[in-house]
Amino acid sequence: MKQKKNSNLKRAAGPQKRPSAPARAEQTPRSRDEIRREQQLRSLKKRRRKKAILYLVLFLLLLCVGAVLTFTVFFHIADFEVKGNSRYQAQEVIEASGIAKGENLFLCKTEQAAGRIAEKLPYVESVTIKRKLPDKLVITVKEAQLKLAVQQGNSYLIMTGSGKVLEIGATELPEGAALLKGVEVKSASPGKQASFPPKEQESESARAASETVGEQQANGQSQEKTVLDHLLDAVQETGLSGITRIDLSDLGDIRVVYQGRMEMLLGEDDQLAQKLKLGQEVIAREEESNPDKKGSINLTIPKKAFFSETIEPAQTSKASQPATQAGA
Repeated sequence: MKQKKNSNLKRAAGPQKRPSAPARAEQTPRSRDEIRREQQLRSLKKRRRKKAILYLVLFLLLLCVGAVLTFTVFFHIADFEVKGNSRYQAQEVIEASGIAKGENLFLCKTEQAAGRIAEKLPYVESVTIKRKLPDKLVITVKEAQLKLAVQQGNSYLIMTGSGKVLEIGATELPEGAALLKGVEVKSASPGKQASFPPKEQESESARAASETVGEQQANGQSQEKTVLDHLLDAVQETGLSGITRIDLSDLGDIRVVYQGRMEMLLGEDDQLAQKLKLGQEVIAREEESNPDKKGSINLTIPKKAFFSETIEPAQTSKASQPATQAGA
């Protein structure tokens, strides 16, 4: 009975707690040597941080001094080098840039100088200006290669392929210039870009040939100018030179004359580079037998060319014969 009472009392008291673990022994005190080493380490870190800050300040100070000397004492322009010029003398290009000797090489504004050269010297199509240490400025100009002439009354407006006006009122067609027909050009002063306003009434063939009416309306230029841009891109791609006339009077019948004696009929504004390349091959083959041969090359059918030789000017010509057939 006593055992049962004891067990009942234990149950009523609930679970007994386990004796707690003995408290950890307190850390042993550090020796004087350890404390001294810790203090020395802290002071060493502080000295290193101060040195780093000091070196950084000295470095920034040297940079500032170097920058001041660079922009005030050193790197003054002492010489110019002009490349790519043939029509203009080197001194003309230098004067047009507006940069003089003695100016700082890094403070001179090269982009504005390049713009002044292109504006004051109309036959310069593009300009790049680079600095060459310690004291030289290198100016590279690219003069207009393909010149277009638009007849206006008894004179000509001469411009580059991009539309930059070179001359106004030229009494004679300049050597190497291609006569441009069928494109309306609004005059501008030399060195400025000409404008190409849309014609009030476009022909049905022009509307059918142009696939960039939306582009024309967006940039305000005529369909003829858009087609001209495509044609000149094709000329540049194929490397064709010796063009004496471009006729865009009918955009469904684009014509290009080579050396005044070979007329290439290109048809519409489509695959112009391929057509010009095929025309070049025909010209090269026909000139093997006669370097002065005259005639026309029909390139309106894709990948085909038909050459007709002119026997007498505007009189008789041989029957058209297939000249080249791609893939044959």
